[in-house]
Amino acid sequence: TLQANFYHDNHQFIHGDILHESLDFLSESAHRVVGNLPYNISTQIILKLIPHSPNIVDMHFLVQKEVAHRVCSSPGSKDWGRLALKIGAFFQSTALFNVPPEAFDIKPKVQSTLMRLVPRKDPQISLSQYPDFSALVDMAFANKRKNIKNNLKKTSIDLVKLNINPLARAEELSLDEFVLGLSLLFCKMSTFVVGDVHGCFAQFLRLLDKMNFNPSEDKIILTGDLVNRGTESLAMINFCMANPNIQTVLGNHDLYLLYLLSVNKGKGELKTIVEAKNSKKIYKWLISRPLFIKEKDLISGNTFFITHAGIPEIWSPSKAQKLAKEVSNALKSNPRKFLSTMWGDRPRTWNDGLQGEDRYRIIVNYLTRMRFVNESATLDLKSTGSKNIDGFKPWFKYNSDKYKERNYYFLFGHWAALNGKTKNKHFVGLDTGCAWKGKLTAMRLEDLKKFSVKY
Repeated sequence: TLQANFYHDNHQFIHGDILHESLDFLSESAHRVVGNLPYNISTQIILKLIPHSPNIVDMHFLVQKEVAHRVCSSPGSKDWGRLALKIGAFFQSTALFNVPPEAFDIKPKVQSTLMRLVPRKDPQISLSQYPDFSALVDMAFANKRKNIKNNLKKTSIDLVKLNINPLARAEELSLDEFVLGLSLLFCKMSTFVVGDVHGCFAQFLRLLDKMNFNPSEDKIILTGDLVNRGTESLAMINFCMANPNIQTVLGNHDLYLLYLLSVNKGKGELKTIVEAKNSKKIYKWLISRPLFIKEKDLISGNTFFITHAGIPEIWSPSKAQKLAKEVSNALKSNPRKFLSTMWGDRPRTWNDGLQGEDRYRIIVNYLTRMRFVNESATLDLKSTGSKNIDGFKPWFKYNSDKYKERNYYFLFGHWAALNGKTKNKHFVGLDTGCAWKGKLTAMRLEDLKKFSVKY
């Protein structure tokens, strides 16, 4: 009936259980989400939307009045709890007005409230930290009769160090205090971002030793180009697949490998991967890697944006993240077509109106191949050294310095000719030419310390 009465060319009806259906389509563009939610699963639906907050403009939901009060509550109130904290970490919520039962054709037995949720511009935690944050909140509210000290006794959080009364109850703690608790809970964990490995697996293992990497506690993020040039690409990619604490963004050489795997045609150093017994598993793992990773250090307040080549100034980090997700979705939905049409240097200049293959190609080129741009962010993809041609400059020579006051750091690989030198601590080049018998370099995000090993 709904589809018959409200059909339109730009409407899509999904027949299924929202709790089990994928919502990845929300990442393709910005969305405003509106709904009269089934009251028995309204909180589950809202929580499921949290991972898609970067692509949401706002959300308006009609829910049971008591649910709205819980979502929009404040610390210390009787309604403050898990729901307000989990949703409040990413959205600002407002109860707009109540709707009485008489407003419905079939009167419900409860009062209803329309509420608005607007994504926070700069959440205190990143989406990658949300599962840990959610677990901490659940732990703190596990037994409402117990104080916070007893509920968190299995953790290493020093409440006194946070100036939190150990005898307080969870509902007395603010969102800020829970975020601080999360930072202390995981302060022993280190996150290392490693530059282009290019199949130099032996050097990668030596770097892990030098960093005292603990696979059960620490995390590795690679700037892409795991493979090619070096002789141990298969070993490198198998090691990464076997370690859940290792993440990577895709580089241009990784995309090239995906293309070879898609046509089952091996070349050069990548032939061993294409012909490997687990090549299908490698393909499935690699194609699900992102082009953009955002990390936030809760103690320092620094935010890190990791891509293979960088982010042009014409894109905000949030826009770059959305465009990267858009490309990832296109890659996964039709891999053969995407991988066969992504090659080329044109278009060279971004335009929001670009569509289809041209749009995907230039997004990929900015994120995985960019070095020099002009004032209009037109790409020079021919120059690969450290010297620019007239009218062009390194992409990281931003005109604005707002990134400094926001504590933004841009980490990238790809540009070995720089040898990691950008002359700006907020732009960190991590490709120091290991594949060219230089060094393999990493940075620890918590203290910005660098580690290197020679080829």
